[in-house]
Amino acid sequence: MPWIRRRLLWVGVPVAVVAAVAWWLAPGRPRPPRPATGPWLTLGGLGYRLTSDPETFDQLMDKLGGGRTSVGLVSSAQKALLKRLFRAADWDALDALPRVTLAELELGLAALAAQRGTKPPAAPPPPATEDLGLPTGRPAPGGEPFLRDLGLGIRYGDRIDPRKALRYHDSERLAALLDRLALNVPGEPHQVTLDGGSAATPEALVASLRQGGHEVELVDERFAANFGDLEKDGLPVATPLWVATGHILASGDELFLPVPHAQVTLRVRGPRANADVTLYNSLDLTGTGGGGTRFRADLTADQAWVGGRVAHRFRDADAIEGVRIMGLLRRAAHEKVRDRSLALDGYFALGVCTTAPALVEQRLTGKTTLWPLTHDPALFSGDSEIERLVRTLPVDGRGTIDASNLVGRLAGSIPWKRVADIPFPAIAQALPELGWKPEP
Repeated sequence: MPWIRRRLLWVGVPVAVVAAVAWWLAPGRPRPPRPATGPWLTLGGLGYRLTSDPETFDQLMDKLGGGRTSVGLVSSAQKALLKRLFRAADWDALDALPRVTLAELELGLAALAAQRGTKPPAAPPPPATEDLGLPTGRPAPGGEPFLRDLGLGIRYGDRIDPRKALRYHDSERLAALLDRLALNVPGEPHQVTLDGGSAATPEALVASLRQGGHEVELVDERFAANFGDLEKDGLPVATPLWVATGHILASGDELFLPVPHAQVTLRVRGPRANADVTLYNSLDLTGTGGGGTRFRADLTADQAWVGGRVAHRFRDADAIEGVRIMGLLRRAAHEKVRDRSLALDGYFALGVCTTAPALVEQRLTGKTTLWPLTHDPALFSGDSEIERLVRTLPVDGRGTIDASNLVGRLAGSIPWKRVADIPFPAIAQALPELGWKPEP
């Protein structure tokens, strides 16, 4: 009946999945054990280790979607399905879930937006002139403030990267400066002074640092989004969110991939500034104000299973031009969230994490190799440079499948360098059809 179908789509459990689960849970179906080997556990491996403690497994499933690089929501029905598969000891089925489509992600985000309502972004401080303020001289943060011990050898949250920690306070300072400069309006410039001169745009600040003897590099980094941020007995747990791609394999099955996390990272090294600053659109699931498109200090480590392939390294004039595009996107996102009263800091409507690196890649190489790109073209209908650039991008998940280099973009969004690095055999088997080649 139509209302049943609508309900299933709303909660994120396609009818085909429900039918498959009924077969998988049939009485008497053998359940092979899942020994834990290698540098990580899969979700099925975690289930195997928690066989005698279903309550703990249930609590962990309720936390899915809260990771730093999460891109959407896991519905209560999806979580209930994971718990049922755990009780059926079906480890292989757990490894292939949760699964959603981009349309289902959009519906779930719309529900969250309806609960939270809209909130205008904070206005930037009044324009002023300030010194670079680098190096800050502040010591590196210590401990693991983002990691929670849940007992039974289970930890939840991000670890600090000790190398990034050494640069963190300088990264924080540079991110704040770039962010404020990006929000400048004509005739009322905020300025940063250094080496006898001043800068009123992000790219001018980076260019001044380069002229002052700093190495400047812009890195296009690609990962699998970490949907769980879980560890068990010191091993990270591979918890992707599997998303339908619209690409049909030779077997006749639709390809599902872990939804990617992508970001542009500005790396500055030199006599005054040593910093790592990222830009991407983030979903603020906790409601604490950390979402949206903005410059951020990079501090946390990425679990080994998420990959971390560098698609591009831009240096010198290309790096400065990439920073210019990042600044334009930062300001445009701020203005559109404010002027159009967009919920969730414009997340999904203005794109997801892939938008910023896709725009930099499009500007500097003439094409993008990223998927998915979820921005609403109607929100970029103006004549500004950044809006014209956004309109050159493919659009995914808005009622149609954008075939613009889809296979190439799916291959480009694979975050692993070698087959041996891929935690999921099904992905490795599908890669030849995408023309994906390992790095040497």
